[in-house]
Amino acid sequence: MPALHTAQGLAYLIPKKAEALKARFYPTTEVDLSDIYDTLFQDSFFQDSLEVPKLAISEEVSSLLRARKLYKALGNDCILNGFLRAMGPKLAEAMARLANAY
Repeated sequence: MPALHTAQGLAYLIPKKAEALKARFYPTTEVDLSDIYDTLFQDSFFQDSLEVPKLAISEEVSSLLRARKLYKALGNDCILNGFLRAMGPKLAEAMARLANAY
């Protein structure tokens, strides 16, 4: 990594570069936290909960498989997307059921 320009001049050493990057991308900010009273965030604090459906359907799985390149294998198992797509609706249904099992 080349030397970095800082307010103090050029930074050549890794600790100085890290300091410069931290100052640039994670500046110290002053915030007013005086209006926060409950810091435990217990379930009783939230009045209206947001229910999100967690159900996957086979059509979504099929759509995801169609959107992937055929000769790519994104997982550690190295199974090509084209093979998964060729397995058809039965695989999509099985994958949806696995995703919904909790």
